[in-house]
Amino acid sequence: MIKIKLKIYNLKGEKEYFVNKITLPTYLGKITVLPNHQPLLVLLDKGKIIFWEDDKKNEVLIEREAFARISQKIVEIFMV
Repeated sequence: MIKIKLKIYNLKGEKEYFVNKITLPTYLGKITVLPNHQPLLVLLDKGKIIFWEDDKKNEVLIEREAFARISQKIVEIFMV
């Protein structure tokens, strides 16, 4: 199965995951990102980033401003 790289940057450092899909809370609603997604730059709303590593569901809480840069093979999330 094709995976997508997820990198989360915050003031404490960065974390990297290889995931099947990612759900992001945007100001216009939730979006799900799969491998080979169309490139996109989006502002994120407060809420949870949900991503799946094989069958394991993980969550990361967004408490402040953040944005995501999405390309076909990588999703980068920048939290202030």
